Amino acid sequence: LKALCIALGVMELFGVSIAFPKLTLVVEFIFMAFVLVFKPWGLMGKPLSIMRHAASVEPPLRPGGTAFRLGVTALLAVAAALPLFSAGLPYATVIAQDILVAVLFAVSLHFMMGLGGMPTFGHAAYFGIGAYSTALLFKAAGLGMLASIVAAPVVAALAAVVFGWFCIRLTGVYLAMLTLAFAQD
Repeated sequence: LKALCIALGVMELFGVSIAFPKLTLVVEFIFMAFVLVFKPWGLMGKPLSIMRHAASVEPPLRPGGTAFRLGVTALLAVAAALPLFSAGLPYATVIAQDILVAVLFAVSLHFMMGLGGMPTFGHAAYFGIGAYSTALLFKAAGLGMLASIVAAPVVAALAAVVFGWFCIRLTGVYLAMLTLAFAQD
């Protein structure tokens, strides 16, 4: 597929110039996703008979104790007071936002791989879809910033429904590979 894309070069399709050499990685992952959706055990393979290395079920989350609640309250107080210090620490709010995004990413990974038992590599794609949709809705569609930010999770959720429709039928390494393929596209 890579050699074919390079051989095709730049082509005009329906009045749009497409540079296939720049799309080699995308084409490879699209083909991988196609194979995993329709033949998840390979082109000549057959389904696994038993699930190997099944992990034990994690206990459900329990409510936090007094120390945990005090820590969360203190953390929220610091986060709420952070804008007051923006004159002396102008970059602190940006770092705090980056930390919150990383925490959200880690929590989503924990719930998918730990509690959900689904090894996935594609959940970061929805962060990207939300970010790109915000930028495109603001810049190209002319929506205001608030409307674009509100619409971003909706667009990411729609993409999740589409990708999830294909991924939900797979488990184990097949699920991991398909989510990786969708994340790369």
